[in-house]
Amino acid sequence: MPAGLGGRLAPVREQLLAAGFTVDGLADLLGPVALGALARGQRVPVRRALVQAAAGGGAPADLAVLVRLLVLGETVALDAVARVLPAWAELTAPVRPGGERRPAVLVAAGSELRARLEVRPYADEAGDYYVVSDLPAPSGAPVAPDTVPGVGSASLTLAQLAVREPVATALDLGTGCGVQLLHLARHAAAVTGTDTNPRALDMAAWTAALSGVGAQLLAGDRFGPVAGRRFDLVVSNPPFVVGGGQRLEYRDGQLAGDELVASLVATVPNHLAPGGWCQLLANWLHVPGQDWRERVAGWLAGTGLDAWVVQREVADPARYAETWLRDADDQLDQAAYGRWLDALAGLGASGVGFGWICLRAGGHVVPTLRLEEATGATGPGLGAEVAAWFARTDLLGASDDAALAAMTLRLGDDVRLVVRRDGGAAGWGPPRWQVARDTGLARTAHLDALGADVLGRCDGVTPLGTALAAAATAHGLAVDEVTPGALGAVRALVEEGVLLPPG
Repeated sequence: MPAGLGGRLAPVREQLLAAGFTVDGLADLLGPVALGALARGQRVPVRRALVQAAAGGGAPADLAVLVRLLVLGETVALDAVARVLPAWAELTAPVRPGGERRPAVLVAAGSELRARLEVRPYADEAGDYYVVSDLPAPSGAPVAPDTVPGVGSASLTLAQLAVREPVATALDLGTGCGVQLLHLARHAAAVTGTDTNPRALDMAAWTAALSGVGAQLLAGDRFGPVAGRRFDLVVSNPPFVVGGGQRLEYRDGQLAGDELVASLVATVPNHLAPGGWCQLLANWLHVPGQDWRERVAGWLAGTGLDAWVVQREVADPARYAETWLRDADDQLDQAAYGRWLDALAGLGASGVGFGWICLRAGGHVVPTLRLEEATGATGPGLGAEVAAWFARTDLLGASDDAALAAMTLRLGDDVRLVVRRDGGAAGWGPPRWQVARDTGLARTAHLDALGADVLGRCDGVTPLGTALAAAATAHGLAVDEVTPGALGAVRALVEEGVLLPPG
């Protein structure tokens, strides 16, 4: 961030907060319907909500001015803005260290002001922030190639996924509007963001400064700007979209197919400190004759990194092209649609998978590797679950059966047991047990009567071997016969976080 920009914008931030220009303030002013529409990029309900609130006498005038100016991009009288935001001139064109003018948030025209960029309130449990991005293009107008979008579903997914342990250094690779910098600054002593798009770096600088966050911002492709440096945490929402022809810089990969993500995976070991993390969103091709797991595992081979890869969704070529054409407001232009399908066919793609890749420089001789499909809903605490999963696999890898049997395991606080009996002509069928978690990936696992009994005896005090012997005896089973299979099942339940080891 340019030297002094944060200090210059501190008064602006204080005035925005004083006017109630926050996530909670917008929710109170607009209501859930208009706020939900705004999250989907629709502004008509927001304008209607402002009119209705003003007619009812319940609209805070100062807050409404800021919403019209900074969120809707409307032209507003300068004197009205100056009343709410006396430091408005700081948003016109701050000077870069070399004297070059930075793109303005606000532009004055006589007695009126209008916004060239959007300033949107953003928040997490640590506080209130502001994210600066491009205003949406007019309906039907093409999106500019160097457009910088605001916070979207992918950004939120990455923010939820990232491990939030305290670290010394963190890198946001392809920072865009800079929203990940805000999260990283909460738990990293030094934060760096990179991007190939100079406009994105401008937006990220605005975002950081208005949010009171410090960050180093560097221009360049992939790891080029941070050559020779290592980080404790790398996060990235890279331009992973396949087959788009490099039209939009924020989303369309610069390499053929899914090679951009493959290149990031291959290079990141050179930039992770011991024990460091890399977490990125990705797309990968599905090609006939090759399972997607085999394809992505090939990217990981030779990296020496532990990996947990999750595929969340698969789209066929037509649906994939439609999704991203609508993202660019192309209204399914038939020529562009055909070109996209041709590109995917040329890559041999039968579909495209979307998911996330979590990597760790664990230092293992044989790295931990898990690739899976999980398309269900996710619960809260996803980032914490990532860190906990790697810790549990470390423990299991270091524990033989005797060590496992000696552990005093307990059920997780988010675990529930569901007992089902299906009805039929003969009445209720036999009971079936299912154990489920409500956080992280919200896993479920099926149990038999013995398994349910063993889990019920895991109280954090009783050794697993003792609990297993008691349950086997209660069910009239020989302990030696059921122990091998039971220990294997327990390992799986520990890995999934259903059973927790001491500490």
